[in-house]
Amino acid sequence: MSPSLLTKKLTMKEKLILFLTILIITTSCRKDGSSSNGDEISYEAKSTSGGFELITYLNATEDRTTLSNVANNWKVTFKNTAGKPRVLLIFASSDTTNSPGITLNIYLNGSIVKTAIVSESGFIQYDLN
Repeated sequence: MSPSLLTKKLTMKEKLILFLTILIITTSCRKDGSSSNGDEISYEAKSTSGGFELITYLNATEDRTTLSNVANNWKVTFKNTAGKPRVLLIFASSDTTNSPGITLNIYLNGSIVKTAIVSESGFIQYDLN
């Protein structure tokens, strides 16, 4: 009997393919509008167990940035320009299967605008108007 798609452990390649599919769908469905120039945007990933096999996020120019083998309590901050990015997205995958809990946060000008707790991997998205 084959494992259910919901219980199957995904490889890093499968996780990246899933993330890219979600990224393409969400960026193609963006709202018209943009954030203000100079807004401070931060992404943060924390794990209750270990670090991260993979972290992917949209940077200041809406390009995908992927980091491998990232230490716990990771955070990056940047200022947006030219009304970009309009979609904020972060994906993280734990480097352990030892029941990790991952907290993902998106900040806008120092305040959390989106947060989520996921298990081994997951993503969150925030659309700027």
